[in-house]
Amino acid sequence: SQGFIYIVQIKNEDNNVVSLSWVTGEVRSSQELGMSISWMPQEPGKYSIDRFVWNSIKESIPLTDTVSTEILIQ
Repeated sequence: SQGFIYIVQIKNEDNNVVSLSWVTGEVRSSQELGMSISWMPQEPGKYSIDRFVWNSIKESIPLTDTVSTEILIQ
């Protein structure tokens, strides 16, 4: 099994972090997990969402590539 931390960072148009959330867990090699974190924007605008999967917060070794998405809240 592999320990992991799933991190979601959300930044506003000014590149300020408005939300930082994480979930830790363990997964087996043949197992698939679907991860999600809830977030409610406080104001309209363009936001950048970055998702990371690392082995731990202490070692910070990436287990996957960073996935980035931009969204527009009106």
